[in-house]
Amino acid sequence: PLYETLRAIDDLIRQGKVQYVGVSEWTATQMAEGLGTADRYLLDRIVVNQPIYNMFERYIEKEVIPFGERNGIGQIVFSPLAQGLLTGKYTSL
Repeated sequence: PLYETLRAIDDLIRQGKVQYVGVSEWTATQMAEGLGTADRYLLDRIVVNQPIYNMFERYIEKEVIPFGERNGIGQIVFSPLAQGLLTGKYTSL
């Protein structure tokens, strides 16, 4: 459950074992629910999301990035070179 997950992360932050709350591949809707839960129970808020983002995977532009901007959630993308596809590593034979 979301509350239990955020509570566990909050406990780790209070113990000094973790500095910030971060999530990976969450949609804007999921982040909104997470922020609402954190605010409701006075837990540390999500500050970063880690979505996939490259020329082929651009779905975050429509909702995730604008939501993050409005709510102070940064984006640290992964796979910007599409697992090497955009480097020319793979060529057709």
